[in-house]
Amino acid sequence: MYPLSIDSNHAEIEKLLKILHEIPEQMCSSPQPEFLYTLAKSVPKDGTIVEIGTCAGKSLISMAMARRSVNGSQVHSIDIEKHPRVEEYIEKAGVKSWTHLILGESTKVAQNWTKPIDLLFIDGDHRYVGVKRDILAWSKWVKVNGMMAFHDYGNGTGVPRAIRNEILSHPWLWQVISDREYGSIFVVKRLVSEENSKSKWQEQRLWWPRLKSDLSKNKLIKTGYDFLSKIK
Repeated sequence: MYPLSIDSNHAEIEKLLKILHEIPEQMCSSPQPEFLYTLAKSVPKDGTIVEIGTCAGKSLISMAMARRSVNGSQVHSIDIEKHPRVEEYIEKAGVKSWTHLILGESTKVAQNWTKPIDLLFIDGDHRYVGVKRDILAWSKWVKVNGMMAFHDYGNGTGVPRAIRNEILSHPWLWQVISDREYGSIFVVKRLVSEENSKSKWQEQRLWWPRLKSDLSKNKLIKTGYDFLSKIK
């Protein structure tokens, strides 16, 4: 489905926005919370959601409210340091039971991770090297048909370059399902498992010269879509 659309539960969305409006930190502005709510609500009740980069908890609260609405599982949120008021904000939003805060460096947390992931939201270190490290450490846990979302695609960050090199250069593995329709969030869906990705690449290897050429010219999204249409 492309693009994804905002959840139609207007009362719950309005409640979410009112809660976030009371958090003074200026980040994750509309329509991004609504979109994250929608992504999190689409995950199965017992599914696994991981966020890298908690900060003040606006995106975490958005996803946790979606999980609460379906009486679903917790959102696991990782940060290298704890915002001094994040637990207060979570408590006030009424989603404490749907959140699990993890303190630590994301790639080190990944070393001990064991659960397949339905939705991975990467919003931590925005430098190229940091985004790349998070992709390499965490993307292998995303299930087939699971989603990996990125915040701040653009805005002078290293996010676009990391996505181009690690995601869009692997179109047999990842499909773009939302490209900044809602703020700066970029979302891809896993097409095949890690085990099958190598054989899939071998089947499509003849397309690599064209793909590499287009990527070097910064034809990021169109190339991925064109490539996918060829191999389906």
